[in-house]
Amino acid sequence: MSTVNVPLLEADKISWKGVIQNCSLSIQPHSFTVIVGCNGSGKSSLLRCLCGWYPLDTGEVRVKNTPIFKLPTKTRASFLGLLPQRISVSENVPIVEWLSHFRFRFDEPKSLTNQRIAAALKETHLERLSTRTWPQLSGGEAQRMALLGLRLQDTECWLLDEPGNHLDPSVAHELYQSLITEWQNGTTIVVVTHNINVLFQHLPTELMSTVQVVGMSDGTIQWSTSMDDQHLPTYLGGLYGLKGQYVNVGTTKQIFYMAKDS
Repeated sequence: MSTVNVPLLEADKISWKGVIQNCSLSIQPHSFTVIVGCNGSGKSSLLRCLCGWYPLDTGEVRVKNTPIFKLPTKTRASFLGLLPQRISVSENVPIVEWLSHFRFRFDEPKSLTNQRIAAALKETHLERLSTRTWPQLSGGEAQRMALLGLRLQDTECWLLDEPGNHLDPSVAHELYQSLITEWQNGTTIVVVTHNINVLFQHLPTELMSTVQVVGMSDGTIQWSTSMDDQHLPTYLGGLYGLKGQYVNVGTTKQIFYMAKDS
């Protein structure tokens, strides 16, 4: 069977517990998709449905044309990796041990796993954290480790839920720049975010037409467009009940929101 134009990940009229309702979405290989919407619109639940965490009430999620629930766990992990909005690790798990779990799909000796972790820590200049346990990490350090875990999983598609949440601006900018670099290196990226402006600051202008922006409200997908759409501020403002417009901040285009009666 030809794989030309076969989506890497596809949701076909999926619904889940009234939170997600009749949603359809197509994610092409090596693409970058941004999912936006108000709190409670269903963005996080959609990600969990897309990666197979939640059993669907109706519809189907497919990975390269195969229903996701027919894929063995290790095969699914080769295609999809999820970074949730909150990572809760209450025990004093050593960082190296925590990272080793991302290699579960590989049939390799522990010594090789540790070598790969050590190399990844060195490459990302995070060796100083290798002797810590998870509770000893700051929010920014934890996010860096979570992204490193996805790299170690060596998965085709990253699904990230508000990865810049609760991070100071410098760390958030570093994180989004790393996501764009991963995308340019071939990884498929699906990210939920409230701060689309940080992407305007880092995305090369010539690539914005290739970035898909998906707007959600009340558990449904309201619209899908490209990041260079001149009407994007209007669409976003409609989701948030505000008036949106483009403004120039230095050499960067940003979206500014104001009350509709302003």
